[in-house]
Amino acid sequence: MVGSGSGTFDALELGLLQALQLDGRAALSRIARRLGASERTLARRYSRLCTLGLRVVGQPVPARLGMTRWLLRLHCAPDSAGSVAQALARRPDTSWISLASGGTELYCALTT
Repeated sequence: MVGSGSGTFDALELGLLQALQLDGRAALSRIARRLGASERTLARRYSRLCTLGLRVVGQPVPARLGMTRWLLRLHCAPDSAGSVAQALARRPDTSWISLASGGTELYCALTT
């Protein structure tokens, strides 16, 4: 269950996340019907996921706009990967970031 500290999601939350990946603008009422849940229940789950950091953003297909997606692996000075990741996360061209390897590496995707 979300919020239990275990970092796992139940079937309803996974279904909601999957539906939002397919169509980030889908109405919660439509998703709720497809998942067999009430709209109110799904809205509560969505709100809780948002408090945990869920953000729904749309991105164009980079190649259609003459853009390139870069997947980067960055080696950072000890204990600086967190601040570098935060700085990259504030950039509009960064789509995701993942910290790795004991605080000295991060992986990210940028579209330029």
